[in-house]
Amino acid sequence: EGQGANHHTDQRPADERVGSLEKADEPEDLSRWTLFHEQCEQLPDEEKEVVNLVYYQGLTQEEAAKILGLSLRTLKRRWFQARMRLHEVLSEDGAE
Repeated sequence: EGQGANHHTDQRPADERVGSLEKADEPEDLSRWTLFHEQCEQLPDEEKEVVNLVYYQGLTQEEAAKILGLSLRTLKRRWFQARMRLHEVLSEDGAE
């Protein structure tokens, strides 16, 4: 509560936080978390690598780009595409 309730404190820009999937995209129960992880495995290899490093391993986007030998711009594009694919699948599943 109060002014600091939503204050970002981990010293990383918001788009580089560990697990920076939007809260609306994160599953709410065990079956949806299971679906989320299954769908991460179904991503194209290039996007799966990014999700593994940024989401699961907790690296910054800069660190992940360096490991993969990519420009930061390319990594950000792949990260965005992966999040959009996951969002679409989870949204479709929730509508049924």
